[in-house]
Parts: sequence; C-alpha cells; structure tokens
Amino acid sequence: GVWQVVKVNAKVSVTGGTGTTVDVLVSPGVTAPAGTTQLAAVMDIEETAPSLKYGTLITTPTQIFPGDSVSRVIAGTVGSLEGRVTVKLTRIA
Repeated sequence: GVWQVVKVNAKVSVTGGTGTTVDVLVSPGVTAPAGTTQLAAVMDIEETAPSLKYGTLITTPTQIFPGDSVSRVIAGTVGSLEGRVTVKLTRIA
C-alpha cells in the first residue's frame, strides 16, 4: 500500500530540556533520518507539563511506499523531559 502522514502530536508529561524540538521525516529508499520533513516547522516541545501540541503538516505530505522509512528526529537537550510523539499514518492507495 501507499501511506501518508496525516497527524503529528507531542504530549509533554514532565517538563525538562533546553531548546528541544521534534521533526518527522519520510525517507524513500534511504536510511533514516535522511529524508523529507513532513512538518511545516519543527515542533518546539520545551513546554510546561502537561501539554499537548499539534504539528502543522507540509502542504503535500510525501507518499510512503513499501521499504520507505518514517522517523522522528529529536534535537536540543532533552534533559528530564518526558512524553511521547505520535505520528498517524493513513493508507491512500
């Protein structure tokens, strides 16, 4: 099948970290984390807990074919930050 990223959210349950961001990449036929970002801008997850943030997707999310990779890239200093990043995919073909 062919898939696309349709939603990305991050829930911070324990505050921590400095300049912590997350990005979601689709890597067609290459090793992650190289690839095309699926977010219009990286998500800043340096938030006061508890918090829930939603990422803004690019206008035309990359199609994901068998053998492709989807990865999340966390940058900055994570420190004691705790939470989760959820990436929702939907089948388009």
